[in-house]
Amino acid sequence: MDLNDLLADVDGIGGDYYVPSQPAEAPNDVPAAPAPVTTGTAAPPVRPAAADTLTEALEMVRDAELEVYVELGTAHLPLREVIALADGGAFTLPTRPEDPVKLFVADQCIGHGEALLIDGRLAIRINELYQFTS
Repeated sequence: MDLNDLLADVDGIGGDYYVPSQPAEAPNDVPAAPAPVTTGTAAPPVRPAAADTLTEALEMVRDAELEVYVELGTAHLPLREVIALADGGAFTLPTRPEDPVKLFVADQCIGHGEALLIDGRLAIRINELYQFTS
């Protein structure tokens, strides 16, 4: 097997290859030039395993801040009540304080929890986070 056969069998490398079996003879009055060799594209770089790539990608974005929001409940109000809303006004939700609340990131519900007070501030205890699927 010669070099042309080896190059033709390499997976992932495209292009045409020419490797002469012996140098071309030059006429007596012209100096010999090196034989031309045409190569294709280089082999793709060796990539790390998928798990390593995912780990590296997660490490790069680990400190990115995401907005997490909580849905306490949804009320359905007639238009006349929405128009009448004013500072200091209130409306009720069909949920009770002990009912679970939904947790969202980027408009995606990621789980649920319960509202509570910690040091006089509203807090959420996470009861369940949903599994993510692709």
